[in-house]
Amino acid sequence: MSPKSSGKGIYHGWWIVITCLALMALIFVPLTNLPGLFTVFITEEFGITRTAFTTHITISTLTSMAAALFVGRLYQHHSPRLLMAVSTVIIAACFLGYSLAGSVVHFYVISAIIGFFGMFLTSVPISILINNWFGPKMKGKAMGIAMMGSGLGAMVLNPLFTSINTRFGWRMSYRLAALLAVAVILPLVLLTVVRAPEDKGLTRIGEAPNAAAAPSGEVTGLTVGQALRSSIFWSMAVTFFLFSATATIINTNAIPYMTDVGLDPVTAAQMMSLSALGVIIGKLILGAVSDKWGVKPASTAAILCLLVGMVCFLGVEKTALLAPVATFVFGLGNANATVIMPLLASDMIGNRDFGTIFGYASLASALGASAAPLFGSLIYDSTGSYAAAWVGNIVLIAVSLVGLYLCYRLRPGVYRKLGLEGQK
Repeated sequence: MSPKSSGKGIYHGWWIVITCLALMALIFVPLTNLPGLFTVFITEEFGITRTAFTTHITISTLTSMAAALFVGRLYQHHSPRLLMAVSTVIIAACFLGYSLAGSVVHFYVISAIIGFFGMFLTSVPISILINNWFGPKMKGKAMGIAMMGSGLGAMVLNPLFTSINTRFGWRMSYRLAALLAVAVILPLVLLTVVRAPEDKGLTRIGEAPNAAAAPSGEVTGLTVGQALRSSIFWSMAVTFFLFSATATIINTNAIPYMTDVGLDPVTAAQMMSLSALGVIIGKLILGAVSDKWGVKPASTAAILCLLVGMVCFLGVEKTALLAPVATFVFGLGNANATVIMPLLASDMIGNRDFGTIFGYASLASALGASAAPLFGSLIYDSTGSYAAAWVGNIVLIAVSLVGLYLCYRLRPGVYRKLGLEGQK
C-alpha cells in the first residue's frame, strides 16, 4: 500500500490531537494549574505556611527536569503508546496518593514521582507527536488545538474542584482526578497514539509547497551536539525559562491573591475560569497566526497580552473590577508558554533530533516552573503581599521578549557557520 495523507475517514493525526488535548486538560491542568485551589484548604488543615505547601510544586518540577534529560530520546526509540500508558497509571496512583496524604511530607514524596512521570505525558511527547504528524503549514493549528486542552481543562476543573473542595473536601477532588486519568486518558492513549504517519502507511500533512515532493520523514536542522554547542540553543533555553516562570507564578498564586484582596473562593475560581477561556482563544489564535505569519509575531502579541494582564493584576487590590480584565487578558498571553515553545524549537533546531533537543530545552522550562511558584509564595510570606512578585514578573515578561528576538537574530549566523543555510 502506498503512503497516503489521510486514507479513509479522518486523518489519524487529528485523533492524536484529540488525545493530546485530553492530556493537557486532565493531566497537565491538575499538575500545574490547579494546586492554587488547594492552597488555603491544605495549609489550614495541616497548619503550615503557603511556602511549605508550594514547595511540593517545586519538588515536582525538579523531578520533571530529571525526566527531561532523557524523555525525548526514550520517545524516539521506544513505543510512545507503552510509555504513555504506563505513565498514566502511575499519575492516577499519585493523584489517589495525594487524597490519602496525612502531612505535607506525603505531598513531597508523591510530588517527586508525579513530576517525573508527568513529563512523559505533557509538553515533550505532545510536541514530538504533533511535529511528527503535521508539517509547517498546519503544525501551529494542530499545536494550538492540542494545547487548548489546558484552557478547557482549567475552565471546567477550576469551578468543579472549587465546589468539591468546599462541599466534600479537597481529598475528593484528587480522587476525581485519578478517576479521570484512568477512565478517559488511558483508553485514548491505547486507542490512538502512534509514533508517526509512516507507521500507519500515511504521510504527514501540512507540508510547505516547496516541500510537497519531499518525504515526510526527511530530516533537517541541527544534531544534538550542534545544538548544545550553539548560541541559539542556550538563548532558546533562557527564553523557555522565562516563558514558563512568568506563566506559572500566576497559575499557582492568583487564587490565593484574589481571595486575600477580598474575592470569595468561588468568585476567584470563576476568574481563573475566565483566564482559561482566554487561554483557549489565545491558543487557537497563536496557532493560526504562527502558521500564516510565523512564530515570532505570534509570540510577540502574546507577550504584550501578558504585560497588560500583569499591570491589571497589580490594580486588582484597589478595585476588583480589574480582576476579569486581568485574568482574561493574561490568559490570552498565557497560551505563549505551551503553544510557542515547541514551535519556536522547531524553527530553531529543525526535526533531525527534535525530541531529544526539545527535552533538554524543557529542563529550562521546568526550572522556571519550579522557581516561580516558590518565589511568589516567599514574597507573600515575607511581605504579606504579592505586589513585589507581580512587579518582578512584569520585568521578566519584558526580558522574555528580548530573548525571543535574540533567538531569531542568532539563528542565521549559526546555520551559516554549519553550512545549513538552506534548511528550515
